[in-house]
Amino acid sequence: MEEEILSRIAQAEARAAQIKEEAQSRAAAIVAEAQKQAQEIAKNSEVQAAAFRKEGMQAAEAKAQSDYLDAINKCSSQAKQYADGLLAHADEYVLEVVGRLTK
Repeated sequence: MEEEILSRIAQAEARAAQIKEEAQSRAAAIVAEAQKQAQEIAKNSEVQAAAFRKEGMQAAEAKAQSDYLDAINKCSSQAKQYADGLLAHADEYVLEVVGRLTK
């Protein structure tokens, strides 16, 4: 009977060692898969961040270009109005100057 108990203990220890080995193997596989997924996530995040930066830069450039054109148009309009105002009264000044020169 003692031999049977010792045999069962030995079998239980062997089974426990087998279970431990399987668990360690499974844990290593899980860790490897987690590392692989983490690398993929990091790569995807980097790609997404680059795309967001690019989109942000393009939007900022488009906004700056639009603001620049708006400012140019506004200033051009103001300059035209100013020049038109001067030209509207230019005939009076020209006639005055010509009159002075011809007298």
